[in-house]
Amino acid sequence: PYADHGVWGCGGGSTSAPATTSPEPEPSFVNVTVTPNSVTLFQGGTQLFAASVTGTTDANVVWSVQENSGGTIDGTTGLYTAPQNSTGTFHIVATSKANSAAKGFAAVAVQSPQLTISPPAVTLSPNGTQTFTAALQGSSNAGVTWTIQGTGGGQINGAGLYTAPSTVGIYQI
Repeated sequence: PYADHGVWGCGGGSTSAPATTSPEPEPSFVNVTVTPNSVTLFQGGTQLFAASVTGTTDANVVWSVQENSGGTIDGTTGLYTAPQNSTGTFHIVATSKANSAAKGFAAVAVQSPQLTISPPAVTLSPNGTQTFTAALQGSSNAGVTWTIQGTGGGQINGAGLYTAPSTVGIYQI
């Protein structure tokens, strides 16, 4: 009589409770931020960088310069000194001591000092005089040596006082 009907049931009888998993703690992400994050310096210039570390109680970082010729930085204080003989963009790196994979970066554009002569051009009578001045932006050494390009172009002294020759022409200081 019951041939067309199936009997269903489940075996078991296990007395253990179902497995439960406790939630995994959320991972702590260490983040490093460098300030200022971008600066422009002249060759040999200095800049103090600071680092902010979040996601850990250890706020200490190790400072480095990414490029070999990019200047130097004090590994603990963050005082950067631009290279004397190189220009370009260099990268400051602050690496978290708590998590070496956490790094912050700053870019430093290093430029050559800029020399300007004033006035940039003059017209003088033969044997006329003109005092020139020089300004060197980006260097603590403000001394210049005055010379005249070529021969026969008159005379200039150490203070920038130029005396034109008696011969008419175009001369470069």
